[in-house]
Amino acid sequence: MTRPLQSLSVITLGIDDLARSKHFYATGFEWSPVFDNGEIAFYQMNGFVLGT
Repeated sequence: MTRPLQSLSVITLGIDDLARSKHFYATGFEWSPVFDNGEIAFYQMNGFVLGT
């Protein structure tokens, strides 16, 4: 019997300071959020989404 492949599609990290987190990802990795409503920001990666 073969098992189906499992994969991650979304990873969410709990943080205390969204503005500081966005600054870290923007300056450290040059990432910009694909969605940001002031309470959560999502970054599109290769095959998955990172939420902070």
